[in-house]
Amino acid sequence: WYQRRVHGGGAIVCPTCGLRGLSEDELHLHHHVYHTVLPNASADCPVCGARAVQNFAMHLHNSHGPLSAREPPPAPFAAFALVVCRRTDGRFLMVNEPAGISRGAPLYWLPAGRVDIGESLVQAARRETLEEGGVNVCVSGLLQISISKHGTVRVIFFASPADEADCVAKSVPDWESAGALWVDVEALRTLSEDDYRALDPPRLFPAVASGKLRVQPVDTPAFRCFDDIVTSLTRGEGGAGRLNQPWKLLEQTYPAELLRASCKM
Repeated sequence: WYQRRVHGGGAIVCPTCGLRGLSEDELHLHHHVYHTVLPNASADCPVCGARAVQNFAMHLHNSHGPLSAREPPPAPFAAFALVVCRRTDGRFLMVNEPAGISRGAPLYWLPAGRVDIGESLVQAARRETLEEGGVNVCVSGLLQISISKHGTVRVIFFASPADEADCVAKSVPDWESAGALWVDVEALRTLSEDDYRALDPPRLFPAVASGKLRVQPVDTPAFRCFDDIVTSLTRGEGGAGRLNQPWKLLEQTYPAELLRASCKM
């Protein structure tokens, strides 16, 4: 159906495979579906004429195609949500990051991403897991809350499928991921460190499975306060100093091993 649909008489040729007859929106869809796992390559953009674009896939995603499908403007405050999602059978959700954003090759990682403007950390966790993993989740716990020396917030959540009867991992590639899969801890032994975008899966999955890393509750006044302030900061309302008091509440509520601050709070 796709090959029939894209031949709508457009004048654009895919610079990667040479498929002709594409519109701008069709090229945007085609490239992410068929070429998301290919190494990053420079190309002349057939839409705007830019010459020798170093990462054509990223250029295409951010500059062309439907506005609703492009990356939104980054929030003025940087915060990131990562998700460890586990089914009741003990398998974990792992995504295959597209080559365009993972050093030129499709690499494994957690569902994760930047918090959008006006979005909470919990909302971002749900959205990223659906976009990258194809699974609707219930966020029920916390595994780590950290603030870098530059003030960037990074929270690792624990989640489970909202409906275990409907939690098939994503199989159709797009910009968000090349796909996803459910894995058990033993399966990680077949991968090398070079197969990951970052080593969070082999670090976190076994620790959660064994109980060494304890899941802490997310529905507490302290975390709700922290999340509300982060949401406000993503709108540009004040500076990172507003996190000082919420961080103290987190310290009073959670065990020390959950919290990591590389700057003075």
